[in-house]
Amino acid sequence: MTFGSDKVDRLIAAIFAGSSDAIVVVDGSGRIRFASQAVQTLFGFAPEELVGELVEVLIPPELSGTHVRHRKGFAASGRARQMGSGLMLDGVNRDGSRFPVDVSLTPVDADGESYVAAIVRDATPRVRTQRQIESVNDITSRFLGGSPLSEVLPVVAAQARSLTVSQAAWIVMPVSDGSAVVAAADGTEAGALLGLELSATSRSAQVMRGTELEMVPDLTAAANVPPEVAALGLGPAMYLPMAARDRSVGALIVARTKGSPAFAEFDALLARSFAGAAAMAIALGRARSELERSRVSAEYERIAMDLHDRVIQRAFAVGMSLEAVRGLATGMVADRIDSAVEELDMVIRELRNSIFRLSRPATSKRSLHEQIRTVCDRAAEQLGFAPRIELLGEAETVVLDEVADAVLAVSEEALSNVARHAHAREVRLEVRISGHWLRLRVTDDGIGRSRARTAGNGLANMQARAQALGGSCTVDDLEAGGLSLCWQVPLVPGAVRPDPVPL
Repeated sequence: MTFGSDKVDRLIAAIFAGSSDAIVVVDGSGRIRFASQAVQTLFGFAPEELVGELVEVLIPPELSGTHVRHRKGFAASGRARQMGSGLMLDGVNRDGSRFPVDVSLTPVDADGESYVAAIVRDATPRVRTQRQIESVNDITSRFLGGSPLSEVLPVVAAQARSLTVSQAAWIVMPVSDGSAVVAAADGTEAGALLGLELSATSRSAQVMRGTELEMVPDLTAAANVPPEVAALGLGPAMYLPMAARDRSVGALIVARTKGSPAFAEFDALLARSFAGAAAMAIALGRARSELERSRVSAEYERIAMDLHDRVIQRAFAVGMSLEAVRGLATGMVADRIDSAVEELDMVIRELRNSIFRLSRPATSKRSLHEQIRTVCDRAAEQLGFAPRIELLGEAETVVLDEVADAVLAVSEEALSNVARHAHAREVRLEVRISGHWLRLRVTDDGIGRSRARTAGNGLANMQARAQALGGSCTVDDLEAGGLSLCWQVPLVPGAVRPDPVPL
């Protein structure tokens, strides 16, 4: 089947008119001789407005000089190619906004003149998809590299905000009874939401437990939105579930300022894909932490066994030898032997305490309250009596691993210090989960700080753990005698919340 010249012309014109890619034909001097209708959609100019203009009108001003050199070089080469292979190319809209483009160039000769046909496509979807892949790779690398959740979640929020061209983003995570807490935030005043508690019936908590995203046209007027969120003055928003292998990790919320364009279908597809990939990265990070914790736990068990089977047994043998010769000694020698035996008994008690610490089970296996009871049970042997325990707040509250690890380590250190230095007859340990804070208080009726022997680096270590999580640690003498250790940290490390109520 053949076409006459008129049919060919009409066919080509129909192809140009129907193409979703913008087509621009430029002569040897760089002036536009033809522009397809799609140019208006992409650049904001009517085709007839561009005819006769230099093609650099479609290029960001600071790149015009470079583009002129490249244009002349292409005209000299005379072969079709992809423009700027390996480079990020930008076009500029009539309103001055910039956007990434892909450009294919083809030289054309007609009626003795040379032209260049440029086929221009909006590269925004491709670039955003590539950025999504890079962002997920970055997040996964951070988790698998051992970075804690509190450090990576703000990165997830920042990248989600950038990928969706939003002004604010925040992540909520489950706390207890289906409720949630804002664990990370990024963007316009979103930091004010950090640590915000959300009920089980809140929109965030419901999306977190579900599988579908929710579009909100205007957050300032939306139902079931906390006043703290409405006060940010945000408009269009997306609520996205974060789930890995059918297990909820949390929810991601991205929002634009009031009056901004609503999220398009591609925005939703990109955001949902990113939220799912980020959830999987979080799950992988947790799995990696569990494996590392198991590996470390196994090594601790080996060390604990060596201490028990070798070091303690040798210390016992030395003590028994000293006691055997005690009856042969008198005076100062006998006193020296008694002192050495007492020191050996103390060393053996401290070694046992170290063994208990080394063999402490992984924090994720049981609730925090169960583990604290186990710590107190183990400390009872060293103390000579059982500590009084008071656990306040919801027992099943999900506490981040790094917070749980810290409170258990501090509990062990505090009880060990009491056993070694306080000469106490009673110890009380209180753990309270209230509002945005976890608070630990250990009090004893011992001899007090002024008369006690130094506790070495124990107090400094406890203070360092609190400061690393955004909390505090203080020690005070009690009027009736003894000491009070107050240690408190936010449930969400790094969250800026009101000062806690003193214990």
